Formats: sequence, structure tokens, C-alpha cells
Amino acid sequence: MEVSMASILQPIQQLTQPEDFVEYINSNGAIFLAVAILAIIVQMGFLGGLWIGFDSLDNDKDISPLDAQLQAMKRVFSILGASIVIGIASFLGFLLLILPGIYVMARLSLTYGYIVLENKSVSDSIQESWRMTVLLGRSRQ
Repeated sequence: MEVSMASILQPIQQLTQPEDFVEYINSNGAIFLAVAILAIIVQMGFLGGLWIGFDSLDNDKDISPLDAQLQAMKRVFSILGASIVIGIASFLGFLLLILPGIYVMARLSLTYGYIVLENKSVSDSIQESWRMTVLLGRSRQ
């Protein structure tokens, strides 16, 4: 994705006038949008693939990285939705101060695992992550 975006942006180096720059961006906007959407989908699949890969290591299963990512691609839109919700919640926590943002991020950290490994919906995964992080914190005391 980075190489394709760099090759699209390379002609900008020869532009000297601001209006030429704006014209180039406007004329290639669809390409930029397509590459950005594809990059987001691949990134969400990679995130889910990490959970599947770590789960396979934990359970002594043998899975290739490509198979893990392909399995995660089935849930890519759920991961994307959860990522948006977690991002907004974390942003609001960081607006209050740094510590609430870190607290929210920590409490929602298991959400992706529940989506990918247990096939739960976004809202169920968020609720389960919130509940389990409290239980894990109490069991360590």
C-alpha cells in the first residue's frame, strides 16, 4: 500500500504552483480513496490475523500467517466498526485527561479478540472486554 501511494504521489515533486498541486489531487482523488480504503481493509485484517496467530500459538495449533489473515478478513468490517468505537471512546477519555484515555483503552483491549476468536458482535465484544478486564484486575489483587 505504501509503495502504491508513493508512486501515485511521486509526480507532485515536479509541481511548483499551489493550483497545480490542487489540480493533481483533485484529478487523482478516486485513486487516493481506493488505495486508502484498501489499506484500511488490509490493516483491519492484519489486526485480526494477529489475534488468530497468537491464539494458534497459545493452543499449539499450526497456522500460516496468510491463513490467519484470511480467516480474519471474514470479520474485517466488525473489526473496523469496533476500531471506530474504541477510537472515539479513547479520544473522549484523552480529552478528559491522559489517564482516563489510557483506562478506556486498557478496558477495551480485548474487544478484537472476542470479535475474531469468539465470533461475537461489536457491542457484545465491547461489553465482554469491559467486564473481563475488571475481573482480571480483581483476580490479581
